[in-house]
Amino acid sequence: MEYDEYRKKVIECKKSGMTSREWCKHERVEYETYCTWRKRVLGKEGAEKINSECGLNNQVRKKPRTYTEYREKVLECRGSGMLMEEWCKKEGIKYNCYRTWQRRVFEKEEKAAVDKECGRKPREKKDYSLEKANQNPDMYEISDLFNLEMEEIKIETHDGNNITIHCGVWTVSAIDRSLEDVIRAVKKICL
Repeated sequence: MEYDEYRKKVIECKKSGMTSREWCKHERVEYETYCTWRKRVLGKEGAEKINSECGLNNQVRKKPRTYTEYREKVLECRGSGMLMEEWCKKEGIKYNCYRTWQRRVFEKEEKAAVDKECGRKPREKKDYSLEKANQNPDMYEISDLFNLEMEEIKIETHDGNNITIHCGVWTVSAIDRSLEDVIRAVKKICL
């Protein structure tokens, strides 16, 4: 393919508003091939020229470089009340970059202290054990055996004759057995 042909493809991709991978998938172009085209075009003409031809804003968002700068971004995100993905999209920040900043902040400072500073309220942990025990006493009985939190226990029934109990790292399954049979089997394993 000639330079002018793949230059047009690079500009078409940039104008599409899709990510490079999405555009390549849509146009059935190998991603690695597109990356080679883009590298050649940007190397020859420069990103500024190509971006202005595509109508893209040449202002590049300055990413925080110091701990203080990205700590401020973490405080801003955590105090916003938005999901991280939503906040990153709104701010034009890559999600993985934000996650790296947040990890670095939490390595240096306590999460609770950061949340307090940005005004984020800690989640209250609700005790579901009594509520769940009333809904399903058998599940409560199983949880006592494994000595785990109620949130980690899940009972599934498939087609009315298959029962699976997930409890932490343990999984017990039975076919053509009642829940009581499965509980007895769990007791036998644990006791």
